[in-house]
Amino acid sequence: MELTGKNPLLFQHADHRNQCSSSGFGEREGILRAAVIGYGHFGRYHSQKYASSHGALLTAIVDPSQDRRHLALETHPSVLVFADIDAMLAEMTPDIASVVVPATRHYDISRRLLENGVHLLLEKPLTSSADDARKLAQIARFRSLVLQPGYLERFHAPFIELQLAIPEPSYFEARRLTPWSGRGTDVSVIMDLMTHDIDLALQLVGEEVVNIQARGKRTVSQHWDFVDARLEFSGGCVARLLASRIGPRDQRFCIFSKSAYAVFDGNDRTLRQSRIGDDGISNEIRYCPGSDLLAAEIDHFIQVVHGRQSPEMTASDGCVVLELAQRINAAAISQEFRLPLPDLWQIGGRIFVQ
Repeated sequence: MELTGKNPLLFQHADHRNQCSSSGFGEREGILRAAVIGYGHFGRYHSQKYASSHGALLTAIVDPSQDRRHLALETHPSVLVFADIDAMLAEMTPDIASVVVPATRHYDISRRLLENGVHLLLEKPLTSSADDARKLAQIARFRSLVLQPGYLERFHAPFIELQLAIPEPSYFEARRLTPWSGRGTDVSVIMDLMTHDIDLALQLVGEEVVNIQARGKRTVSQHWDFVDARLEFSGGCVARLLASRIGPRDQRFCIFSKSAYAVFDGNDRTLRQSRIGDDGISNEIRYCPGSDLLAAEIDHFIQVVHGRQSPEMTASDGCVVLELAQRINAAAISQEFRLPLPDLWQIGGRIFVQ
């Protein structure tokens, strides 16, 4: 076990918490003890949100890197910091935890925490395989625990409005392109970025995907860094999903039906809607201000654990998204791009790399 930190406040808090079981002190007082597993780029944001939350008390941070553990203690001096979850569980058991580690480690870490009665917010994708995700979902159901997939776009107001604006879409297109960051390379861009739009497409259409065409390209990692996928749904709707993690940044989402269309441009945050009615065509353009999606997601997670809200996204939903992502990956393997790189990115009249 590694316990880092020597100030009286840390040990006072630790002693008080450890006198109670994981379902005791926090839940009786309405404050849940939270742990963050992984203190990398995104784990630091999770830690900040819990530290400022009114419904949770950031209690523990776990990371194998000594440098990151030191940074965690400097930033959160009253928090227990551990090198691994076994050391944490030997000292204390949190009520809730965010798992923010590479996807290849999701299953082992999450299974250990669920078996110890911890509610989980598990960053997307749930695991590296749908089979492992199903196993985690089963453990969570058996133990009556919350296993919430971390899909921030579920809390993005423009996407919620897109669903309401076009209830019966005939065509959906999503472009999610980001500059190279070096993160998330343990999985393909399908699992890293496109997974958000797979989830959005399933929500918008609500039908079975009956046909998939996809092509991908590896450029800077061992997995797909660019994928262009076309999904056909049982009712005839078509969704085209474009994802790239080698930039430049471009995020656009559009939905069409027989009498209306809506477009959200994530670059300038404008939402455009047009409808054909008895009085002709009506147009609306408005700006959608940004919001703290992670804070909203974590607050929702806390409320779900308390039983005050129904989950926005269940573990079963996350499994369905993961299964479809694997089908897209299989389609891309059979139809990998063979064009030279400069020609590859000229799709739809746009150049996706400089």
